[in-house]
Amino acid sequence: MHELIFKGVSSKAFPLLTVRNLGKRKRATQDIEVLDVPLANRSVTITHDTFQPYARPMSFMCKDYETMTKVFAWLTGVGRLETSDDVGYYFRSFATSFSEVERVGCDWYLFDAEFIVDPLAYRKDGETSQVFTAAGTISNPGTWASEPIIKVTGTDGTVSIGDKTIQLKSINDTVTIDSDKKLVYTGTLNQGKNMVGDFPVLAVGDNTVSFSGNITKVEIIPRWCEV
Repeated sequence: MHELIFKGVSSKAFPLLTVRNLGKRKRATQDIEVLDVPLANRSVTITHDTFQPYARPMSFMCKDYETMTKVFAWLTGVGRLETSDDVGYYFRSFATSFSEVERVGCDWYLFDAEFIVDPLAYRKDGETSQVFTAAGTISNPGTWASEPIIKVTGTDGTVSIGDKTIQLKSINDTVTIDSDKKLVYTGTLNQGKNMVGDFPVLAVGDNTVSFSGNITKVEIIPRWCEV
């Protein structure tokens, strides 16, 4: 039986709901700009390091009307999406629209939901943190550069990950750097002013990790991803 997990809630939480079809994961389409060259029989293409989101329709069937209204509320909004067809992966998406409801027989209600899915598929093994108390290497097994969460313990110093080096000052024991959301914080305190440098990314393959000054530990949640 198909299973959908959205915003941390499984379709199995609704006993009267049947997931009929989970749709299919699509490979990411890269953004490419085509420019015409005046008075020439050719064009110039510019390839960007970004990808296009895609639509993933899914089909559902509910045994009663009350369950269906609860399912609509569950599927509304932005969240993490996992399916039984995509073992080992999760996606970032939101349900953008619902079809008209078709009533079948006395009790069954059929409908579709269309999710707009971010183009990258995230590997669940990329949610496991890797801890460094000395220089080392972290290897990206995905197919695209990932934007990690980095937790740094210390007070001030430099941290180098791959080809990026950041400088930290006055961080007061621990700071978290989220390369995806472009945030630097400790708890609810914004620490952006205490970091100098570009947010690190993890290129495909090996990435060296080193640190100096009064930094004692670097913990990385890599967020491996694939296109």
